[in-house]
Amino acid sequence: MHRIIQAWLALGLLPLVTMSVFADEKARQADRGEKAARDALARFEAASKREGASDEPVWKVRMEALVTVVKAGPAAVPILIDALKNSPPATRDFAAQALAVFADPAAQPALLGALDDPDEGTRIYAIRGLSMFGRLELTPRIKKILEEDPNAFVRRSMAWALERDDGPEAAPAIRKTLADYDLARIDSAHLGRAAPDFTLSDPSGTTYRLSQFLGKKDVILVFFIEDT
Repeated sequence: MHRIIQAWLALGLLPLVTMSVFADEKARQADRGEKAARDALARFEAASKREGASDEPVWKVRMEALVTVVKAGPAAVPILIDALKNSPPATRDFAAQALAVFADPAAQPALLGALDDPDEGTRIYAIRGLSMFGRLELTPRIKKILEEDPNAFVRRSMAWALERDDGPEAAPAIRKTLADYDLARIDSAHLGRAAPDFTLSDPSGTTYRLSQFLGKKDVILVFFIEDT
């Protein structure tokens, strides 16, 4: 083997062989990523169709699918784009959400098309996905959505997207958080038991950890969506 490597070096072939091996491994990784993304979408779509007829909560399957597609990497993006265009409403909604996390320029045309999707959840996530590329420009189309969309949450999402100042630089941190998430912790909070420790950030960016309130008499968390 040592002599073979020496011969390859003498002929200048070793770099070519190394590049070929690297390319083959990259292709295998892409294939694995595509399969993982397709399987996650199929599982989510099946769970959505069974909603109400199964004990498995759809939100849990959704989180599992989101973690899976993020771990699949860029290979998942074309699969998600196709799902955004050609799937049932719940799956389109999920695909738009996942594409927002990737912030891949290749997804912009599909996200722009999804602004006219009949499903309001898909429209909301499409807006959020587009806003991940930076502040949206107030075009006539955007203005019409802002003023005339029948869903208040869609209008509110568009107003927020027109105000945000961050861009694609936020996406890697979001993907890392999802990729590192321990799925075993899903549904770990139960009535009558101590709440699992977690952190949350308020609108000002200040982060709080539940454990820092240990010993306090009352701790109340209120989650709300402003409807305007």
